[in-house]
Amino acid sequence: MTQERKPGPRARETGRRLKEDPAAIKPLIASGVARVWLSRGGGLYGLGYLTTLIVMEVHTIISIIYEAPGVGEVFKDKLIDLLTRSFENTISALIWPFYVLELGLWGIAILVISFVAYNRYVNPLIEARFTDLAAGKEALRAEKALKKQAKANKRSRKPPK
Repeated sequence: MTQERKPGPRARETGRRLKEDPAAIKPLIASGVARVWLSRGGGLYGLGYLTTLIVMEVHTIISIIYEAPGVGEVFKDKLIDLLTRSFENTISALIWPFYVLELGLWGIAILVISFVAYNRYVNPLIEARFTDLAAGKEALRAEKALKKQAKANKRSRKPPK
């Protein structure tokens, strides 16, 4: 006998907010995208990861819908396929620079130009437009610095062998 799981307080609050104001989904999506981007460093790599993941997920969903004989079949028969392919997409998106490097010298040039263009033009634009993302990046950097300092302190306290 399986017990039905009820949504937690956060999910209920989100559902209530969306019921009252359906337009509130935009900031929720933006927040989720920002969390994914920041979890990958919030830089060019994070942007490449996020872009690759979105493209792959959209392609997966479209192909699953196209393959299914009916709408009901998508949910009934293809759910495991969707979850499996989403996991594969996540892993593939992590190695996105290698897809670019497969282009040889052009790939290297694309990565170098992308890095320069991102740091010079895209990143300042993102930070000016989305101040909460800039704050999130700074918090992430501070957290990493604290962890690094804690490791260094821990190593310096170890007695010599």
